[in-house]
Amino acid sequence: MRLAFVARRLGLYLIAAFAAVTINFLIPRLAPGDPAVAALARLGGQVDPSMIESLRTAYGITDAPLIVQYVQYLGDLVRGDFGLSFSRFPSPVTEVISGTLGWSLLLGGLALLLSYLIGSGLGIVAAWFRGGWFDRVVPASLLFIGSFPYFFLALLLVYWLGVQLGVLPIGQAYEYAEPGFTPEFIGDVAVHLLLPV
Repeated sequence: MRLAFVARRLGLYLIAAFAAVTINFLIPRLAPGDPAVAALARLGGQVDPSMIESLRTAYGITDAPLIVQYVQYLGDLVRGDFGLSFSRFPSPVTEVISGTLGWSLLLGGLALLLSYLIGSGLGIVAAWFRGGWFDRVVPASLLFIGSFPYFFLALLLVYWLGVQLGVLPIGQAYEYAEPGFTPEFIGDVAVHLLLPV
C-alpha cells in the first residue's frame, strides 16, 4: 500500500511537471505577436529582419512543426540548456536563475524555519494549557487568519508597513552599494527579509 501511494504521488508529480513544461513551451509559440520582435523592440532602434530570424532561432522558435520544436525543446531541457530569457534578454535563463537562487533559498529557508518554530511553539503552549483560554483562542484565530490567501496578507503588510508607515523596505535584498560580509550588511539584509518572510 505504501509503495502504491508513493507511485501514485510520483505519477501525479510527473504529470504536473509534463504539463508545466508543455505550457511553458506553448505560450511563446501560440501567443499573439513574435517574442523575438518584442525582445528586440525593448532594446530600441531599428530591427533588422536577419536579427529577428537569428533571435527566433536562439529562442528555439522556428518554422518547423510544433512537435519537432517540442522534441528539440525537451532535448535542450535534458541537457540543461534553458535558452535565453524572454524577460531579461539577452541573459541566458541559467544565468538569471543562478543570480537569484541563493536569495530565494535564503528567503524560503528562513520562512520554513520561522513557520516551524512559531507553529511548534504555539502548539506546545496550546497543549500545555489544554482546555484553557489559549487553547480556545489561538486555534480559532489562526484558522481565521489562515483562511485569507497568503499573498493578500503579504500585500497588506507591504502596503501598511512599507508604504504607509515606511518602517520596512519594500524591495531589493540590501541597500549598501558595496556588499560585504559585515555586521551592517547582515543587519541590512535581515531588515530587508522581514517583509518577504
